[in-house]
Amino acid sequence: MQRLAAAKAAICCGPTGPLLYPTKRWPLRRQASVQKAAPLQVRVLALLASKGSVPADLQRISSWLLDGLRRCRPAELDPAMVTELPEHVWPNPLAVPLPFAPHIRKYAFYGVGVQTELGGVLVESDTVGKEAEAQYSINTSATRDSGFFMGDGDYSCPVMTLGAMCHKGWKDDRRNPARTPCTVKEYQDKPASSSLLSGRTIQGGVTQSFRGGAASGDHIDILGNSELLSDVLTIVSGGQVEGRIVSDLQAHTERWKDV
Repeated sequence: MQRLAAAKAAICCGPTGPLLYPTKRWPLRRQASVQKAAPLQVRVLALLASKGSVPADLQRISSWLLDGLRRCRPAELDPAMVTELPEHVWPNPLAVPLPFAPHIRKYAFYGVGVQTELGGVLVESDTVGKEAEAQYSINTSATRDSGFFMGDGDYSCPVMTLGAMCHKGWKDDRRNPARTPCTVKEYQDKPASSSLLSGRTIQGGVTQSFRGGAASGDHIDILGNSELLSDVLTIVSGGQVEGRIVSDLQAHTERWKDV
């Protein structure tokens, strides 16, 4: 049996979360058995769900799970019919429409300018079953960042995951039947300088802030971002907040060939 040790795969983040991409060394015979029309990440997940690659429980539900991932747009339904979508597609924002709520306003507030993991290159261990060793591990020699691909984001999530649906995905009337407006506002990360009240001394005598400060764009520390807090108070008080994009989100979404 051909082993995945002869291949590598990169897990990358798209508008709906992590995606799995293969490199050029995927076994051609096994790859050909997967439907060519399916999106690339679905073809690879289907390959990983093949016999011998994953536990039996995942093999058993793989067709059900993959169906939820394959759907990239909501089904075209009769507006007069109230149809409950199957639960396995609920986590997929590409396939599940927003509720018909014309008076709701959506906002995507998040930080940018922080180095963020976009993906990693996996390799299968040759010693699986011999010791209590993980089946897959990061191939630390595959990239200059120890096996990871880095890009713009908020340290936890890349820009496409944070803003793509609001900026483009929900412009589709089938996904957003009420045409609910979506406002994207990005906050450029500006880490705070150290202070006696918010600092700690690390090895070498360098003092760093415990938290990001009043202009942080970090995934967690943005909760203390004074501009974001002011914007939230403005919205709940009935005011308006203008959108702002300072990252390459526009360029990224232009490359997203939404279907």
